[in-house]
Order: sequence, then C-alpha cells, then structure tokens
Amino acid sequence: MINKRKHVLVSALILSTLMAGCSSKQASAPADAEQTPKPFTEPVTLTMFQQFTEPEIIINKHILEAVKKKFPNVTLEIIKSGKGTTVEDLLASGQFPDMIYSSNPSISNSYVKLGLVEDLTSYVKKYNIDLSKYNSSLIDAIKLQAPNGELYALPHYDNSMNVTYYNKDIFDKFGVPYPKDGMVWEEYLELHRKLTRVADGVQYQGMDPQTFRHGHPGYSFIAPGTTDVSDLLNDKWIAHFKLAAAFYKVPGAEWKEGKKSWNDQFFKDRTTAMFAYRDYISYFEDLEKNGTPMNWDMASFPSHKDSPGIGSGTDSHNFSISTTSKHKEEAFQVIAYLLSKEAQMEMVKDGKLSPLTDQDLKDNFGKNLAILKGKNIQAIFKTKPSQPETLNPLTTHVTTQVNKAFKEFEKGNDDVVTLLRQANEEATKAIEAEKKK
Repeated sequence: MINKRKHVLVSALILSTLMAGCSSKQASAPADAEQTPKPFTEPVTLTMFQQFTEPEIIINKHILEAVKKKFPNVTLEIIKSGKGTTVEDLLASGQFPDMIYSSNPSISNSYVKLGLVEDLTSYVKKYNIDLSKYNSSLIDAIKLQAPNGELYALPHYDNSMNVTYYNKDIFDKFGVPYPKDGMVWEEYLELHRKLTRVADGVQYQGMDPQTFRHGHPGYSFIAPGTTDVSDLLNDKWIAHFKLAAAFYKVPGAEWKEGKKSWNDQFFKDRTTAMFAYRDYISYFEDLEKNGTPMNWDMASFPSHKDSPGIGSGTDSHNFSISTTSKHKEEAFQVIAYLLSKEAQMEMVKDGKLSPLTDQDLKDNFGKNLAILKGKNIQAIFKTKPSQPETLNPLTTHVTTQVNKAFKEFEKGNDDVVTLLRQANEEATKAIEAEKKK
C-alpha cells in the first residue's frame, strides 16, 4: 500500500500555470466506437507515475510489455515515486506524468486535492466503455473518493481478494479438521483454541491474533447521518472488539515482546496454522523456488455473523490520467486496452483478480500458476468486500484510535468497553482539533 505522504505544498502560481489550458473538449462518441482502440499510427511517449511498490510482473508484463505489443508506436515510461520524483517535485518541475497508477485512498488524499486527476466520464462515453461489466463495488469506491461522484480512475485489478491460507501439516498433526468455506470468525476462534498448543517443545497457534485486525467487517467509524462524530461505542464495535480479545486470551497465543510477525510465524517458522488476508499466493511460489514448499490450501475468508459472506474493505489498483497531460486521448486508449478482456485474461492467468465480472476470466484464474494446481481456488470468489464508504478525512482520527486499542490487547488489556470509550473520547478530541484548523 501507499506509504505515508508528506503534506504537499504547491503555490497557487505553480498550480495555475500547470492547469492552464489542460482541459479539452471531448468529441461525441461515434456510433461504431469500440472498447478496444485501434493501434496508434504516430509515435508518442507517455509517462506514468507509480506511487507505490508493485509486483514486477504487473509493471513489466501486464503494463509495459502489453502496451508495447498492442501499440508499437507508444513508448511508456514509468516514473517511480522517490527522492527527487515525489508528487511535489514533479509538479514544481512542470513535468508531471500523463498517467497515475494508484490505489483508492490516494486518489482523494493526494491527487483530487491538487486538481491533478482528469474526470474520465466523457472518455468512458466516447470510447463506449460499459461500466456495467465491472465489479460495481470497485467503481463505487472510486467515485466515493470524488467530491461529486466524478470518475477519477478506472481499476486495473481487484486487490480485494479475501481468503484463508492454512498449513495442512499442522492440522494433521493435531487431528483437527481443515477450515471449510463459509465459516464465521467464532468458528475460527474454536479452531484457534484447538490448534494453540505445545508439541515437541514447540509452541503452535491456530492463528496469530494480529491477523484478526485485517478482518474488519466494514462497520462505520463515523456515526450515521453525521460527518464528524466518532462512533466506536455501538454494539457492533463492542462485539467486534470482544471477539478480538478472545483471540488474544487463548493461552499460548498472547503477544510477547519480540514475538515474530504473523508472516514469519506462518511462512518461515511454520508454527501458525492459518491466516486470513489478501493476496499472498506469490509467497507460496517463493517457497517452491527456495526448495521449502508448504503443504497448504485455501478456504473462504471468515465472516461476521451479521454479515455472512462479507470480508474486509474494497481495494483496487487503478489508472488515472493527469490534468496536466498533453496526451489524454492516447493515455485513455492505452488504459482502455489494459482493461479489455484480452489484456485482463493474461493478468488473471497470472493470479490477479480482474475488475471485470466476466465468468470466463474467473474460470481462468491462476491457470499459469503451477502452485495453484489442486487448490481450492473457488474459495477466492466466495467472499465479497464490504461496501465502500464516502472518504472522510476525519475518519483517520478514529482509525488511529482503533489501532491503539488493538495495541492494548497486545499488552494484555482486554477491558473492551473502557478501551473503546477511551478511543472514542480521543478520536472526538482529535476531530474537534482538526475542525478548528
């Protein structure tokens, strides 16, 4: 995900200079417009700003190579965020890239505030892009980043994969049945209790309690009907925290100073039986390459009783076009191709979820990955992400306090009601201070 960004200070003079003349009228959509554009006939160089670390196969194979194959006359250059190439550096130089590759929160947090992203609505109409073929939650999540529902990005791939990974050898060692699709967190708690034990001098655990934090059910941080009232004392949050506390209280699973990350416990030490999170398939590939394969499989992501089949939040990695670009039409045609079924099929076969709902794409998921042979791949498609909410910058003050409360669990403090009351009070103070700025 995106690293914490510096507060961007750009003078009105720089912004007004950059934005001048950037808008252009869009021609009406021709009657025979196709979703897949025709190759360019004139050479053009496009630049794309990459804000965060991305798997090499995505950038090299599914963006650079795919564009070069489809558009021989297009040279696409990647500019990664770094020293001398931050958003503010590029803005100040007057050389901000034509395209932006980002994830949902950054659209609003960084680019909308600076007027740097083009509304793609007219391009979608012109090139006859059928948004009904996309996962609606991904499109909704993007539109909710905009002040008036503008479409400031289109999803390249769906990063909302929610799934459980488990080490079959640990389950076999203790004679515990494997997790099944459709289970709820309370059932995972029972598995956690059965598997957290000492054997041959080794402390095993069902799942590290820290992973429960990633199973957030989509409960609101801000009270319904308001935009500035912290809402951590409702029954849902209390139940969520009590369940989290139960995971931490299992003897042998307590947090201790110096305890390794759940990642290392699962993949390296092989002392944790399962974890529920997003896309970690490449980690299993690495184990195979290193000659240390794991006997593993997948099950659907556990859900909460009040929201069966629903996992954690929506996330996608997206393409945007910058308002400063002189090649907006060409940039959109490149994006349109990368989102076409033809291009998406190759990416899906390499184990990335497509934003398109085409069943053929789902059926071909992971076909190029030997590591998935014989695995319960359908588990990936049995959980939907929680519904996205309108981005509210004040929410950050609430989530900060939620994370602090979870840290208290690690210290052994399981007084849920008191922790939530304190978290709610501190969030309220932070929100009020923010409003006075």
